[in-house]
Amino acid sequence: MTAFTSQGCVIKRGDGAGSEVFTTIGEVKGFDGPSGSLTIIDVTALGDSHKRKLPGTIDEGQITMTVNLDTQNAMQAALITDRQAGTLRNFKIEFDDAGSLTAAFAAYVVSITPSASVDNAVEASITLEISGAVTWTP
Repeated sequence: MTAFTSQGCVIKRGDGAGSEVFTTIGEVKGFDGPSGSLTIIDVTALGDSHKRKLPGTIDEGQITMTVNLDTQNAMQAALITDRQAGTLRNFKIEFDDAGSLTAAFAAYVVSITPSASVDNAVEASITLEISGAVTWTP
């Protein structure tokens, strides 16, 4: 795969229906994540001369997105409702406008933090906490 630009990347939220439909979250300016990591378990015994380790569970971490805050946007409003209700939702990141590289996962909305400053649009940082695996599709 060759390099590609960020333009065209989208984050979509699933509606939770049996034949799930994903809708693009509007006004996303950028995102970071998934920020997953593998837990390492130290199994070194007193008689060992070197550390011994085993892999533990994978924590897929979080995704944080920055949006132009728009409470009239149906998906942004739905994220606020999801956070208040503690609802686990399916999400999908499409990394290019052809939709060929995707990351699918379930997550909770854990925070929505608005910010404002002089000569800037009102933004919000929205953090999703991933539960379970991230499925990558090339």
